[in-house]
Formats: sequence, structure tokens, C-alpha cells
Amino acid sequence: MGAENVRGLKGCMARVTHLVTGWPAAGLCGAAALSLLPSLVGGQNQVQGATLGVTTLTELRSTRGEPADTGKNVDGWLYVTFGQVPPQYTYYFSPEDSIIEWARVFVIDGYSAKRVHEAFGRPDTTVFGVDLSKNESFKSGKIIVSYKPNGDVDYIEYHPDTFHSIGVRRARIAWAKRDSVLAEAIMQEHPALMEDQALDSLRDYRDARSKVRAQKPPSPRLQARAARLDSLCAKVDCDRILTASRAFDTKPQFREQSGWPACKARAPRRSASAHPSAWHARARRPR
Repeated sequence: MGAENVRGLKGCMARVTHLVTGWPAAGLCGAAALSLLPSLVGGQNQVQGATLGVTTLTELRSTRGEPADTGKNVDGWLYVTFGQVPPQYTYYFSPEDSIIEWARVFVIDGYSAKRVHEAFGRPDTTVFGVDLSKNESFKSGKIIVSYKPNGDVDYIEYHPDTFHSIGVRRARIAWAKRDSVLAEAIMQEHPALMEDQALDSLRDYRDARSKVRAQKPPSPRLQARAARLDSLCAKVDCDRILTASRAFDTKPQFREQSGWPACKARAPRRSASAHPSAWHARARRPR
């Protein structure tokens, strides 16, 4: 699956991810995205002591010790760097949850495209900048390789699989908030119900909504339960809850974090913006 096709299915994946918590995908979009699940979920990336999208900053520092450098890049990601000389490992995370989101590895001199292709196979995309800088992406954009003008590898970026990305982590939190508000609305209408009973009712409504899409024609009972879910969502404004919680937003939290100095100003790196993928934030090399 090429990177452009994956980007085209971003909205589709947002709906398919609802299946993880019981909220259904819709139509052909859901079917197409479901076919991607093995390739997108199967290869969670490990980078020298960090599982991207899972390992926390505290866990990383407990295994790797004190970093050689820390700071914030121009896109708002905080980072820690280990190693004074290549191979140099830089890990990026949001101050929101301090989970390692992606990593950039500056390799030793001499690695060529042949070595890269031996390791990762054929690239999904190859992009040249106006200055002839070269980037290749692999594994549906989860690995990006940038080359120096002489053809040697400059650095390699590693990104998490879709279901461990910061956007989906935020979505899980948003879903929990939404379900809590929906359960509260059910309890207000039926004061005798406890919260766990209201959540059970909510799961029944979600299940009915999923079956309505699958059954042709759906039974009146299922339609009534699905309509009940739609009515509750309209009452509490589910979309507003998800938006306020930044569900599927992949940008870092833009706020000052004490103890993390901002990066010094520097000229843009030649290949930081050459790759067209909108899925991954770009960064300058930390000093």
C-alpha cells in the first residue's frame, strides 16, 4: 500500500478505528480500511529501547540513561538525544503524555541505498526536492530514509503503526469521555440505573447500530436501538466531545513545558519538507 493511498484513507481509518471500541465503520470505506489492518497493526516499530507509541520517556531514560541533549523542535515535539556522534538516536514525544512517538537515527557515514533496500525492501515512494535532496519511504510511511548529496544515508525516521499513534491514543481518551457522558444522559432519564448498567445499555445500542448496517433489511427492533444511540449522541453532542479531546489529531501539544528548552534557531534542513506525507511531523536535527 503506497503512502499516498494510506493518506487517502486517513479519514477512513478514523472510522474503522471506531470498531475497536464498538463504533462501526461505514460502507465501502470501512471494508477497504479493514483490509489494511494486518499491514498497519502488525509491525509495531522498536528503536533501541523504545516501542514507538508505547514506551514512556521515563521508561526510555531508565534503560538508556541520561540523554546527551534535550529540547523542542520547531514543530512542537519535545526530544531527547542519545549519543554524541553517529549513530545518534533522537526520540520525539508530546508533553501531553510523554510517550515516545517517533525517532530519528543519524547513521554512520558510508551506508548506501543498496544497504537500505537490503534492510527494508523496495521503497513505497521516492521523492526528490528542488535541491535534488532524496527521500524514500517504506512500510506505508512508517520508515523514511533521507540521503546526503553524495548518495549516502543521512538519517532514518521511524514512526509508529496507526493504532499506536498519538491521534488514536487521543481518540481512545475521547471515546471514554463520550461514553461517560452518554451513560450519564441515560442515568438522568432512568434514575434507577447504575453507571455499569447504563454502559451496558450503551454497548447494546452500539451493537444494534453495527448490525443495522450489516442486516438487509434490518429488523425494526435493531433500527429502534440504533436510533436511540443517534438520539443520545445528538443530545450530548458527541462530535463536540471528540473535537474537544483532539481525537485523531496527530500534532504535538503546543504549550511551553518547564524544563524543556526550545531549540536554537537554525537554517532548515534540506529534506525536512521534501517528503509529501502529511501523516508525520517533520523536525530539524537537534544539536
